[in-house]
Amino acid sequence: MGRLLRTALWALWLWLVSIPLAAEPTAPFGLELQFPDTRWGQSIFVLGDIPELGGGRMERAVKLEPTEYPVWKLALGLPPRTSFGYRFVLRDDAPERLSDPANGQYVSPSVLRARTGDAPPAEPPVWPPSPARPASPSRLVTHEGLACETLGNSRSVRVYLPPGYDDSPTLRYPVLYMHDGQNLFRPGGPFGCWDVEMTLDRMILAGELPPLVCVGIDNTPARMIEYVPPYSAIDGQAGVADRYCQFLVEQVAPFVEARYRVSRDRRQRIVGGSSLGGLVSAYLGWHHPAFASRLLCLSPSFQLGEILAHFENQPARDVTFYLDSGDQGRSHDGLAAAFHARDALLKGDKYRLGENLFHRIAYGHGHNEPAWRARFGQALRTLLGR
Repeated sequence: MGRLLRTALWALWLWLVSIPLAAEPTAPFGLELQFPDTRWGQSIFVLGDIPELGGGRMERAVKLEPTEYPVWKLALGLPPRTSFGYRFVLRDDAPERLSDPANGQYVSPSVLRARTGDAPPAEPPVWPPSPARPASPSRLVTHEGLACETLGNSRSVRVYLPPGYDDSPTLRYPVLYMHDGQNLFRPGGPFGCWDVEMTLDRMILAGELPPLVCVGIDNTPARMIEYVPPYSAIDGQAGVADRYCQFLVEQVAPFVEARYRVSRDRRQRIVGGSSLGGLVSAYLGWHHPAFASRLLCLSPSFQLGEILAHFENQPARDVTFYLDSGDQGRSHDGLAAAFHARDALLKGDKYRLGENLFHRIAYGHGHNEPAWRARFGQALRTLLGR
């Protein structure tokens, strides 16, 4: 019986890897497995010979979701017309072990269902074309002392205008709203600089990103409490992210829209940040989904885990998430919490990897500005589907 089962699984594997994925813009790939022989701290991963499934590197294998244990599930989008091979591995999923290529053994779970097929493309926003040879360079404008009515303080707002902005007096641009504005553009803040203007210039002129306006909203000495949701707390004090987000939606956005040619279409609005800025981006998208359609969450501080229960137990929002983390430092850059957020969003087929949810691990990265500078451009490109 065991030999027959192994033969059947081998035949199924050969059949699966022979199926080309030929949908545009991505083809979905799904698995349901049954494997009850795990202990606490272990998970089933899939390792394939294409980059989206780890590229043959054990430390980059893709974790399956165990929300209906002992059934494990995977759903993600792959490039069209892709043929590939893959195997299942049992790995310890403690953050400190995930980057170890020796952590993993091949296993043969029972394959309940494998799915490939066509995915209808989501209705995309109409992005403006990248300028081939813009007459006008990019520029950065700083507005100091914008009063925040909901929090009783004020802060600067910095606005990046892309190459060619001054050449097209009728064109409206997508807009990226980002937190911790003083860390984004040169000279940067006390902990470093993202060099956002340099990354955007390079990628826009190369056609890797559409021309967009980037708005950096400075933080204040009350940053920690302002970026924390009201159902979480710092040192016993409830967060006031609801009031900060009200400021962004009701004051900052209208202020920018009155002065610059930015789109008011939620499909062309993105909100992003890192650390607590990633947390408040997720909070804003979840509780104000009518404002923006895309959320850029680098190293989000989901260890303030109350938001995870909202992801898991509430209806899905019409927003696309990009989540990532490094794997270094005392907290491993929140790696475990980012995994938990990903799994909470995947529960119940609300989200699909590679479609409206992207999750990446930046191996070797810690929780700092140089790490976010290094991956900002590619993260934004992934989120925009470029």
